[in-house]
Amino acid sequence: KGRGQAGKPSNRRVHAHPDSVGGLDRARSCFQPLAPGDARVFAAPPVRIIRMRHRVEYWVVRALVVFVRLMPFPMVDFCGTCLGRAFFWFDRSHRKIAEQNVLEAFPSRSAVERRQIVQRAFVHFGRLLFALLKFSTLTPEQMLARVEFTGDEHVRLAQARGKGILFVTGHFGFWEIQAHAHGLTLRPMT
Repeated sequence: KGRGQAGKPSNRRVHAHPDSVGGLDRARSCFQPLAPGDARVFAAPPVRIIRMRHRVEYWVVRALVVFVRLMPFPMVDFCGTCLGRAFFWFDRSHRKIAEQNVLEAFPSRSAVERRQIVQRAFVHFGRLLFALLKFSTLTPEQMLARVEFTGDEHVRLAQARGKGILFVTGHFGFWEIQAHAHGLTLRPMT
């Protein structure tokens, strides 16, 4: 905790600013008092504000789940696409990070191609978010009707023998849904 007026302890925590320079030790700086005009540190918001923000975020997500539950799947895809495009245009900091990563991965591609890759990635993650929300509202039977397993006989054979199983999977499409469906068809993973 930092120190308030006249050296008395305050209720505000002090953290190192992520852009601080000069070899400042982050762990040590957490306990340094806030100095007026010191750009290396900032005060964390009070706990009650953080709790309120978490409550608001929780209720927004709960309302979104209720809304998505009522949507047909084409509407889920459409809304996810819109969300992804909105984040592409308005979340400049993450767009710049993605553009830099794509530049490093594909330096020979044109700027237009790289920008399309980034935009498609944002759209993918928007659609994925809505698909996961929709998937979480389905019954187990509805979930299984929307997935396809290949090679599950190998898993069942290894389980019957009491062998451990190591899954090596590609991160293509909506692979996150596999964890949900796997637990419904085969034994849950650990």
